[in-house]
Amino acid sequence: MSEVKAVTPFQTIDGLEVVSSAEQVFTGLVGDLLADVGLTMMCAKPKVGKSTLARQLAVSVAEGLHEAGR
Repeated sequence: MSEVKAVTPFQTIDGLEVVSSAEQVFTGLVGDLLADVGLTMMCAKPKVGKSTLARQLAVSVAEGLHEAGR
């Protein structure tokens, strides 16, 4: 005979519980500009320097330099 295992139901939580259970300490690669884990979005109007800033931040992180005094 086969054993019947007890299955626990899938538990859902709301957004407020997710936010309140998150770690409160933020660590970043370049001060508070880039998160070291997760996703960072850089949004602005066209032709204001997003790509230039992203390249410079990438070089600063790769070389271990501090960007913009951070």
